[in-house]
Amino acid sequence: MQVSVIGLHGIGTRISELLCRSDIHVLGVDADSERVQALTSEPGFEAATTLDALLNAQTLPRIVLLTMPTGSAAQRMLGELKRKLTKGDLLLNFAEMPSESMAEDVEFFRRQEIGYIDVGLVDSRGGAKDGISLMIGGDGALVARVERVFNALCADPNQWLHCGPAGAGHFAKSVQDAVALAMSTAITEGAALLSSKREFDLDADAILECWRHAGLAQSRALDLIATARRKHQSEAIIASLPTEAITQGVENRVDVSTLSAALNARFRAR
Repeated sequence: MQVSVIGLHGIGTRISELLCRSDIHVLGVDADSERVQALTSEPGFEAATTLDALLNAQTLPRIVLLTMPTGSAAQRMLGELKRKLTKGDLLLNFAEMPSESMAEDVEFFRRQEIGYIDVGLVDSRGGAKDGISLMIGGDGALVARVERVFNALCADPNQWLHCGPAGAGHFAKSVQDAVALAMSTAITEGAALLSSKREFDLDADAILECWRHAGLAQSRALDLIATARRKHQSEAIIASLPTEAITQGVENRVDVSTLSAALNARFRAR
């Protein structure tokens, strides 16, 4: 199997390494030549200097994996791929973008008979492939075609799920981010409450560590926050703000007051 990876920032590099180590031939390109150079020693990785060189080097039909941070660069690259991919190709869109904005893209690729799968990736920083979870949206037959890719990226088949049609993956990821943000906000506030009880002289970090090993507060969020506090690092475990999940909740008349309060708290903190 051969997969092109566009965007070799942090998670793009990790994806490339995991694919190569599962005997999948990876062709990679990035605007930063140092990122490309850093992967050249990885067996199974082949560097490309431009998008055209990348696409021309790949056997048809192509599997192209787009992984770029949210913003105009990702949108520009998606526009280029609309012009350069051909019938039978398959695009795996890992780029950070709202699911609602995908409807037009999905329809465009459908008319061109180009496959489109959206992938919401959550990285809980578990190391290697342990911390990666994938929420996938797209046609079932297309998902089955690249099942080997998803298995290569996840330590266990239960860490990836075909959630529904294209757009479902990124939406499920947005909801996950909102839930994780609410959990982390509650844990941080709980630690502050423990520290505020001065007459007890509580060691909040020790109590969080105790919670990690038993009780209902056990979670990956608690693990990350407790570890960050011990190392005097930032306790923010969700980089992006999951505004889409909150907006959809309001539009669909779902009570998202807890999620919304957590999002507002993050806005105030910023």
